[in-house]
Amino acid sequence: MLVGNKADLRHLHAISLLIYAKAFAKQQHTFMETSTLEALNVENAITEVLTRIYRVVSRKALDIGDNPRSHRQRDG
Repeated sequence: MLVGNKADLRHLHAISLLIYAKAFAKQQHTFMETSTLEALNVENAITEVLTRIYRVVSRKALDIGDNPRSHRQRDG
């Protein structure tokens, strides 16, 4: 996931956001642009990043919990 800031400066973009969005979608990644000046997508971006981190950590915890060998490694 890529979060870009300065959405309020659209007129200064060197590359179209559409190009970013297509490139990231092709690789199954997400691109989100924010603007703290305009309060645009800031909360959404933070929520999305934290949600993705939570999912990754939860998935890893489940993987470890389902693996009988992992219990032996942690216990000693």
